[in-house]
Amino acid sequence: MSSSRQPTPSWRTLLPLGRRGTAAVAAVALGLGITLTGTTAATADPAARASASTDAGALPAETPVLPGALVGAPEGATLTGTIGVTDTSLVAEAEFADGVRLVSYDRTNPAAGWVLGWGDVPATLPEGDRVVAAEGEVLVTSTSTGDVRVTWGGDGATRMLPPRSRVSQDGLEALVPGESAREWVKQTTTTGAVLGKIPVSGDLVTDLDGGLLWTTIFGSLVASDGTTRTTRRMCTSTQLDVFGRWAVGRCAAGWTVVDTSAVYATQSAIPELSELDDVRAGAGFVAGLRDAGGSGGVAVVRDSTGSHPTTTYGPVGAAPALDLDESGASFAFAGPDGVAHLVVHTPQSAPAAEVEDHVAPSAPTVNGGGEISYTNDITFYGYSTDTADPGFVPSTDLTYEVLVRERSSGAASFGDWRTVPAVSTRSWTTTAPAGSTTCVKMRADDGRGNVGGWGAEHCITIDATVPTFTSIRTHPVVKGAAGSTKVWVSWESIDAGGTSDEVYDVAYRKGRTGKGYGDWVHPSAWEGISKSGVYVSAQDGDHICFAVHVRDRVGNSGAWKKPACSYVDGTVPKMTSVTVAQPFLPAGTYGATRVRFTARDDTPVTYEVWHRAYSPHRSTDDMGKPIHGWGTAWIETVGTSTSTHAQPMGGQTECVRVRARDAVGHVSPWSLSHCASTPKVGADFNRAGLSRTAKWRPVAPGTSVRSTASLTGRTIRFTLNGGTQQGGFDVYAGSRKIGHVSAYASRSGSKVVTLKASKDFSGQLTLKQTSKYTTEIKNWVVLP
Repeated sequence: MSSSRQPTPSWRTLLPLGRRGTAAVAAVALGLGITLTGTTAATADPAARASASTDAGALPAETPVLPGALVGAPEGATLTGTIGVTDTSLVAEAEFADGVRLVSYDRTNPAAGWVLGWGDVPATLPEGDRVVAAEGEVLVTSTSTGDVRVTWGGDGATRMLPPRSRVSQDGLEALVPGESAREWVKQTTTTGAVLGKIPVSGDLVTDLDGGLLWTTIFGSLVASDGTTRTTRRMCTSTQLDVFGRWAVGRCAAGWTVVDTSAVYATQSAIPELSELDDVRAGAGFVAGLRDAGGSGGVAVVRDSTGSHPTTTYGPVGAAPALDLDESGASFAFAGPDGVAHLVVHTPQSAPAAEVEDHVAPSAPTVNGGGEISYTNDITFYGYSTDTADPGFVPSTDLTYEVLVRERSSGAASFGDWRTVPAVSTRSWTTTAPAGSTTCVKMRADDGRGNVGGWGAEHCITIDATVPTFTSIRTHPVVKGAAGSTKVWVSWESIDAGGTSDEVYDVAYRKGRTGKGYGDWVHPSAWEGISKSGVYVSAQDGDHICFAVHVRDRVGNSGAWKKPACSYVDGTVPKMTSVTVAQPFLPAGTYGATRVRFTARDDTPVTYEVWHRAYSPHRSTDDMGKPIHGWGTAWIETVGTSTSTHAQPMGGQTECVRVRARDAVGHVSPWSLSHCASTPKVGADFNRAGLSRTAKWRPVAPGTSVRSTASLTGRTIRFTLNGGTQQGGFDVYAGSRKIGHVSAYASRSGSKVVTLKASKDFSGQLTLKQTSKYTTEIKNWVVLP
């Protein structure tokens, strides 16, 4: 970086020239310098040149070593450490017999020789300070504690900067770590006035050049002024130095040189720099030290472009680093004998301002993610590589010329190739109908006058397979709910040649029984949906019909499908009739009587029949279970049948109730109970005095007949032999009279008499004849 100011030295003390000093001054005064061709400035001291060659004898024979222009050293002193270099001065530490002093050399006035101090900077350095660099009119030293000290102006004005601070090569600006760990602060070097804050992590390696903070992060070289950034690809480095368009950094693989103007390709892991401890960037070259302080210590200079041989200077004494002037054109070093040498570098050829590129990009490989597309929008991608002339950056701004031809669905041949506008994003997108085929080929243009060849064509066909439904489900009858009812339709489909990326369109219509259906409704929310079911809110009595249509993303479309309509059933079934064919079966038998029933509902129903047997005496029911009184109820499901049977055993009663259930779960109340009974023959009341085959039980005048069994019930029914000559009897349960039975009738025949007690009875019944005539009992039954 060039300084906008030139120092005006105030030479305090002139020192006599030391060894080889006169010859060196003469050489510099003639304006001669060192170039990368290996020529040196003229010197009037051949012995000195011979001495330099002798000193370099320990270096590899194949490495040419040049001494640089001899500048000498103060009388009685040797120079040590880093020599600070500006466009007009050399500044160094000189070791005298009585201690170390700061000395300087005016490059514009070689006759003045080496003097104590530097301009207004005093000759005495603070204890422990070492020279790091001379930048413009500012001396940069490092302290024993690692801080950075800058000294300038009258009486040696000074300011301390924290460790890792950097000073620009013109000395005007300084870069220091900020209070936040996430920023750096740019200041005026001498006053500390803040020029800006740059949000870059304080942990990163940085440099200051051109008013910009430079650093490497995430594989990029980043330049930032605090508000904007520019980047170039570069590995993350542990050392970094930037001058003008050139940056040099130490990466894991070695030293790397980057052209920030993006003309030359990045040079990584440079072998010639591999053994250098510190490398600085200059105006078209990079320079660093190898084995400084040893017998083979040298300064290595390499053309930034890598297009010219590396030149080696030395031998170099103990020096931690090189310092370049503001112009980035020269540096100095002290040999092992403590004498200064100045190298003024003039590149053999100026770096190119533009890329030299005569190489065409490769023919692109074109693809589009497969040969079949399941969307109508298809994108073709071109992949081409570009190279420039050796050492230069390939183009990153390729454009692609595109040729297209198409074949419609079902067509036998393609149309002609046609040109579409070139693309700069490597991709070209078009929309094509189902079943069509589109072919594309591309060639690349690097924007530098080089156009590659056409690549092979790539073709994409839009899926032509029509998806189909595998199932569509509705419920013919839906149970109504309070308010409204959700009536659903759901489906499944398959796209045999596609990606199962179907969408659906759904319509519906409503109807009422006896009133027909309304128009089809096509809700917009049901167009192109991907879910597998929808519903309509309906009222009791509504009929809902759906129509469903499937299509894929590219437009392959199936026919509309209409599943069975649904009816919203909100009506509870009602039992309308229950009848028993024979309430009383023939006495002494074990038969069955038919029970018939009907119900009313707006949909078909099924029936359930409740059965329960009653036995007035201890016995078993028709299921073989013990029974005395009411037995265990059970329910018979008869489906859609409208009849069943009651099968009471002898002396028992079986009662049934019926209810109806519809398909959605509505259930009617149970019907009233309807019963059938099987009476016992009269003789079974008490067979005392009767033959085994007797059927009737006579009750003679003046006699009583007690039941053989203990009987429980509420009602007793007798069938008697009636007539004018038939008697009657009173019926007792224990001592309680239940009632009177008379068999008298005007005509002969059976007579039925039923007695119902005021309350249930339990025990043996007694029949007491009250007439002068015999009463004949044909059959009897005790009822609940």
